[in-house]
Amino acid sequence: MSHGYRPYRIEVLGTLVPKTAFHVGSGQSFHASSDSPLLREANDPGGELYLPGSSLRGVLRSHLEREKELLGCTQNDIDGFFGIAARDQSTYGRFQISDAYAKGTVAELRDHVRIREQWGAADSGAKFDLETGFSEKGFQFEAVYEGDGPKDGEMRLFHEALRYLGSEGFRTGAKSAWGLGRMQMQENFEVRQFDRGTDEGLLAYLEWRLKGSKPPSGLPKVKMGAPKAGPDAWNTITLNLQLQFEGPVLVKSAVPASGDAQDSVAGDPSTYWKRAQANADGTFVTTVDPAMKRFYLPGSSLRGVLRHEAIWIAGADGLKKDLDLLFGTANETGGGAAGRLEIEDGYLVGDARIVALDHVAIDRIVQGAADGKKFDAAALESPKFSVRLVMRFEKGNAHLVRWLRALWFQMQEGRLWAGSGSARGYGLIRTATVTGAAVDVVDDLGWKPEGWAATPRNGRCVYVGTSMDPLWACISKEKAA
Repeated sequence: MSHGYRPYRIEVLGTLVPKTAFHVGSGQSFHASSDSPLLREANDPGGELYLPGSSLRGVLRSHLEREKELLGCTQNDIDGFFGIAARDQSTYGRFQISDAYAKGTVAELRDHVRIREQWGAADSGAKFDLETGFSEKGFQFEAVYEGDGPKDGEMRLFHEALRYLGSEGFRTGAKSAWGLGRMQMQENFEVRQFDRGTDEGLLAYLEWRLKGSKPPSGLPKVKMGAPKAGPDAWNTITLNLQLQFEGPVLVKSAVPASGDAQDSVAGDPSTYWKRAQANADGTFVTTVDPAMKRFYLPGSSLRGVLRHEAIWIAGADGLKKDLDLLFGTANETGGGAAGRLEIEDGYLVGDARIVALDHVAIDRIVQGAADGKKFDAAALESPKFSVRLVMRFEKGNAHLVRWLRALWFQMQEGRLWAGSGSARGYGLIRTATVTGAAVDVVDDLGWKPEGWAATPRNGRCVYVGTSMDPLWACISKEKAA
């Protein structure tokens, strides 16, 4: 391994604030409390959650690998920035990022089940749980670049890494397709810059290290090279949706009900829902994340609904390649590929209204109530959820957006159901509306949604609008692969 002295050093101290729940797993195969526990300091079950620098660095490398041509960089710049680890050659990278730590993190256990595609119901023995984390104050980290000077070619990568950390598209950890792991660096990050190749710069660096004096600050300006989109550059469509349900909706919580509600008043029917919520056999799933207003629509559930609908649309012959790209693949050994469609947990819009539902299973022989088969549920009454949906695709797979249009049409026309009890009339998505849309595409794609506001950037352009027709018009020329 080679590592020479590099006189120029720039440090960034920032805070990553989670915008959704996240899952950075410990990798433990056997655990007393969860099938997939979170990573904690010193592997202490009661320790604080943290984000490994290796995970953050891996996400940034993957992003910069796709963006390098648009930044005017080459693979040699990537290798110099991150380093090379090979049998015949090994170099120390110019970019480092520390583990990110926080105080006051919380976690919750989420219940999941894999769906058997053949019948659209839970597969046998396919129940599992997943631990997810939250942090309101965020995780502090330090990123460092060491090179020859502020005009280094790798500084383009450093600037883009910081921009990406501060964007709404940065995710880390597992299950990004379920909407987990979206984080954003706060704008008030601290920058320290030292040019130790000069006497003044070296003195400033030593005084900072020895005396804690104020170091030089500010990011150096860089000039990007001639942008040219590579074949792996992502294009991104982001939709902010509001889903209005009609009738009762129930996404069952795995946590059992706990006792009578003390504030339910006998003789006051307006308070009976509190008793129903406390004692029902099936209650709506809740979260410890205060931003979610307690009740939430799991992104994994809605994504499962869209996947099942896409399989139905594809028909018997399948279009399996498209579906694998959209929703990802998994195999028995834990490998696979991430999907292109990401759906975050839905925020409840307005106040929750609980409706108590009483049921009984029917004995098919006598056509009467089966013995001991009475059950009840406390569902949400016609709730509205705000959902963020993101789709990524390369230029060569632009035809995949046709699937997004088809699934959007099904939601908009009131043809989809979510949650449990759909056979009993629960969970109808009556309407879907777009409250905001953004399209981040490379110029080479040639998409220009008419009437949308445009902001150009490094061979890209970000278009923002609300009407979906200009976006759908862009894909009319794309052919299926």
